[in-house]
Amino acid sequence: MYSKTLRINIILFVLIFIGISQGCIYYTFQSGSLTNLKTIVIKPVKNNTLQYGLESIVESALKSGFVKDGRLSLVNSGGDITISSTVKTFKKEAYDYDATQNVKSYKISLTVSVLIEGKGLKKAIYNGEISDWITEDATTFDLEKAKEDVSKKVSDDIIEKIFSYW
Repeated sequence: MYSKTLRINIILFVLIFIGISQGCIYYTFQSGSLTNLKTIVIKPVKNNTLQYGLESIVESALKSGFVKDGRLSLVNSGGDITISSTVKTFKKEAYDYDATQNVKSYKISLTVSVLIEGKGLKKAIYNGEISDWITEDATTFDLEKAKEDVSKKVSDDIIEKIFSYW
C-alpha cells in the first residue's frame, strides 16, 4: 500500500521525534542540581530582636528539623550546603477577642532572613526572608513554648525551600 521509501521516512520521523522529545523531558532551567549535595552546615543564627535567646531556639529548631528530615546530614563545617540566618522580627499580638473585649488568643509571628548556598552552584539556593506564625490560647499562653513552636514552623519552611529547589 505505502511505498518502502515512505514507510522508512515515517519510521525515521517517528524515531527522530521521540529522540528529540526525550531530550526535552530532562532539560532544566536551574543553575545547578542538588542531587550531589549530601551535607549541611547551619551557621550560628544571629538575633536582631529584643527576645533574649531566640537565636538559640531558631538554631535548635533548624538542626532538629534537618536531623528529623534525614535527607541531608548535619555537619559542623565543610558542608555541601550552608545556611546563614538572622532573626529579624518576633511579634506577639492580640489575635482574637471575646464579647467583653478580652484577648482570647495571641498571634505569634517570626521572620528570619535566610541565605542558603550550595557548593558549586552559581547562585544561592535561596536568599530572602521567611515568615510564619501560630496562634496560642491566651489562658494557657507560654512565651517559651510559643517561641519553640513558631521556630519549628519557620525551620520547616526553610527545609522546604531547599528541597523545592531540588
